Amino acid sequence: MKEFLFVTSNDKKLKAFQALFTSLGIKISKLQQDHPEDIESASTPIENAIKKAQYYVYFHELPVLTHDGGIKIDGALYAEFKRNYEEILRVTKRGSKLEWIDAFAISSKNGALCAFQVPIISGRFLPPKEYAQGNSSFLGEDIFYIPLFKKVYGQLTENEKEKIEEIRLSRILPKLKQIITNL
Repeated sequence: MKEFLFVTSNDKKLKAFQALFTSLGIKISKLQQDHPEDIESASTPIENAIKKAQYYVYFHELPVLTHDGGIKIDGALYAEFKRNYEEILRVTKRGSKLEWIDAFAISSKNGALCAFQVPIISGRFLPPKEYAQGNSSFLGEDIFYIPLFKKVYGQLTENEKEKIEEIRLSRILPKLKQIITNL
């Protein structure tokens, strides 16, 4: 059975990946994120995923799977809202197209590296003053209006977030399966 280390602090995400890959005869083990602050300092999610994969594989014998996500705003990627949130509010026009992007990287001890990103869900920029604030822990979630649900991400119910997770898995799993089974 193949085994991969999945770098995450999100147990829910880990369980979803474990369930998926068990059916393929692949074991996914958790590797707790414990890394230097600057490891997620790249300007795009795919660069961050690659950086993390290359960092962690250095310390482990097993191949490493990493993930990062961010919002693409009319052609510009903003992977780290803590640094750019005020700028986003200042320069982004109401109604600008937003897209949540997931990026993955897989790195192995022999130097092999594979990375890809996929769009997950589209929405629009809505300045925070135009609606009742959601109860979100991620700053970007209070500006990401999702027409499918007619609300910002921070206002979504758990059921609605599960629907987005189903969309996410349907878009990333075929690519992940193809890459992992060919390693």
